[in-house]
Amino acid sequence: MTKQIRRYDGSLIRQAECVVGDEQGVIDMLAINDQIDKVKIGEVITVRNGLAKVLKETGHIKLIVDKWGKVETAQGVNIGNINLSNNISAVEYELVPATKRQ
Repeated sequence: MTKQIRRYDGSLIRQAECVVGDEQGVIDMLAINDQIDKVKIGEVITVRNGLAKVLKETGHIKLIVDKWGKVETAQGVNIGNINLSNNISAVEYELVPATKRQ
C-alpha cells in the first residue's frame, strides 16, 4: 500500500510498507520515494546502511532506509527460498528504560 504525505513546504513524500527477507527470515520495511520503484514482488534487492527500529507506536521492529542508506536492485543474485515463518516484525517489543547500576 502506497500513501502520500504532504510536507510543510508543499512537497510530497511517497511511502509504502513491504516485506523483505531471505533464507534467515523476513522483516517489514518502509520504502520511501524512489525506493518504492526498486522493491517489487520477486525482485532481489540490496539494502545498505538500513536501520532496524522499534516503533514506539506499535512496539514492532521495522527496517528503514533513510538518506544515508541505499536500496539497489541486485543483478544475478539468487537467494533461494524465503523463510516466511521467521518474521521478526511479528514480535512485539517493549522499550524499557535502563536503570543505573549500584
